[in-house]
Amino acid sequence: MCTRSGNMLGRHFFHFLGFVYDFDTQYAFVGDYSGQITLLKLGQNSCSVITTLKGHEGSIACLWWDPIQRLLFSGASDNSIIMWDIGGRKGRTLLLQGHHDRVQSLCYLQLTRQLVSCSSDGGIAVWNMDVSREEAPQWLESDSCQKCEQPFFWNIKQMWDTKTLGLRQVSSQR
Repeated sequence: MCTRSGNMLGRHFFHFLGFVYDFDTQYAFVGDYSGQITLLKLGQNSCSVITTLKGHEGSIACLWWDPIQRLLFSGASDNSIIMWDIGGRKGRTLLLQGHHDRVQSLCYLQLTRQLVSCSSDGGIAVWNMDVSREEAPQWLESDSCQKCEQPFFWNIKQMWDTKTLGLRQVSSQR
């Protein structure tokens, strides 16, 4: 709906949980139950889907937008936070893991470059965003891990062929 005229500009139906809007660019970020974030461009008389960001394995619980550095932070029921570098336009993402329950709230403190997050178990974390971290791999549909090239558990044939059937896989990204 247009805030000036009250006229309907368009409709997109989501089962959404998180929403943030950037007034300058007129972008809206909508997080949903599937763990995806849809980027919408809201024009004077239009509304269009720009892209979909995929990375969470659980429903999006909260979003925070930093309009200066153009960083989007998303917290989800998979106990993780993803920092999406929208302004860099290189698809850079950082995965932050440390909560033991659903991430419920986020706040980015621009002056100190710290992200404050809290989870439903009462845990509060303060993340220093100046610390160098390993970039999360780009989300791709695949049967193998991009980092270690090991097959995922559902790819039984490849696991059998590479003799990795039954081996436990441990993620080193924390």
